[in-house]
Amino acid sequence: MRSGKFDWRVLKTLSNCALVVGTTIWVLDWYNYDQIELVVNDPVAKAYWLQIKHLYDKLELISLVLMIGLRVIYWTIDYLHNRRVTELSKGD
Repeated sequence: MRSGKFDWRVLKTLSNCALVVGTTIWVLDWYNYDQIELVVNDPVAKAYWLQIKHLYDKLELISLVLMIGLRVIYWTIDYLHNRRVTELSKGD
């Protein structure tokens, strides 16, 4: 399944990678969230904890958007490619 010279199946692979990265970040965020009891009384540690939480939240959102966006683009290209192949085979 190639369209021109660009192998667009790489979009599906990148989407899967974004899913793995997002899941990993979610697990790290979950672990970080469990550490809040240790930093409640220390303002410096709590500020660091909040920065890490904010970073994980951003990375999770970026990963989710990339996963969904790349998968939608892949499905669109796949649909258009299959439609074109079907129309060409009907013309023969």
